[in-house]
Amino acid sequence: MKFLFILITLPQIVHCFRCSTKDQKLFCSNGICVTTISDVFKKEPFGSPFQHQVIGGSCFNSTLETCRLMKTCRRQIEDCYDKTINFADMCKKVQLFQSSFGQCMLKLQTRVIATEPLDSFLKDFTNYGLARKCILLTEEKISKTLEKGILEECGMEAIDSFKKALVDLQEWFDC
Repeated sequence: MKFLFILITLPQIVHCFRCSTKDQKLFCSNGICVTTISDVFKKEPFGSPFQHQVIGGSCFNSTLETCRLMKTCRRQIEDCYDKTINFADMCKKVQLFQSSFGQCMLKLQTRVIATEPLDSFLKDFTNYGLARKCILLTEEKISKTLEKGILEECGMEAIDSFKKALVDLQEWFDC
């Protein structure tokens, strides 16, 4: 029984030692950026133009680094972060913006898009537009039109990252 306990806890213990003092200091120094990005994600619908403005800044890169550190250093850095921040959700959103689909979203914000469903999905953040996003994400026939637009504008890699994020997107838009 003692051997089993060691086998179960050993990976967690080893995981703890991957975090250097430098990592801990870096994480703690990123606190303001993390709070800023987290607040933007809480207050604005995912993909909104305001989020796109924040994504281009230096805080975004700091937050990406923080998400990386959270995977290896969580126990050592717990005192440095606001306990109300949902890191799992925030890091998923940050990573989606880094994906091919996220880069496609950023690129198309200021361009004319030929496919109306994709244009609506990326640019309409009115109450109607937010409700329509759920239809675009959940109804298969309509979703295929959205995917076709992504393919035409940004390519297959963007489609793949869109499909991987589909469940999260549905959750973020309360579908």
